[in-house]
Amino acid sequence: AAGHNHLDKTSFILQIEGIPVLIDAGTCCYTSNTAKRYQYRQGKAHNVMLTAGHDQADLQQSAAFSTPHYDAVGIAQEPSVAGCCTFRMWHDGYHRLPGLGRISRRVCCNENGLALHDAMDGQGEEKIELVFNLHPDISVAQREDCLALEHQGRVLCTIRPDDGWTSSLETGCFSNRYGQSLACTRILLSRTMALPFVTETKISINNP
Repeated sequence: AAGHNHLDKTSFILQIEGIPVLIDAGTCCYTSNTAKRYQYRQGKAHNVMLTAGHDQADLQQSAAFSTPHYDAVGIAQEPSVAGCCTFRMWHDGYHRLPGLGRISRRVCCNENGLALHDAMDGQGEEKIELVFNLHPDISVAQREDCLALEHQGRVLCTIRPDDGWTSSLETGCFSNRYGQSLACTRILLSRTMALPFVTETKISINNP
């Protein structure tokens, strides 16, 4: 939409018991600092899948209200299954690059958590990144086969990708109101993949 020109297609947010866990970066400024505005608009500021070195779509970093171009973008709810609600999201922002095709994400929700099924069409090999931005009050601990997200010493959920992904942390950005800029932790899961592919990431809610 013209009023929200962020590179956030297929992104989602997650709250557990009212506690914000995975967040949208928001925005802290508009025309006063276009470079900082871009930090909040870029794909890495949202919970999406990216090809390393390329954002979802072209976006003028020097323009406060530039509009990214996607050939197609959408979201749909799939037919209900008992105990499970599933959404499908997609975009064609990578059509601009040779060999790359549609990005799609299925989010299957049940009482135990979420299963993310990320897919990309195309040919060749690409370094892929799965991005998860944590609320400033959330910390992360590396376990043997998953990442544990904690709030005040309590594990709220775990993130468990398919085998073969490498995890790293970097500093992200978060603003819950105009004029405020906070640092947060950003998780990057990376792996070189042969296209086309489908990968699953499980986010399990910690039910004591």
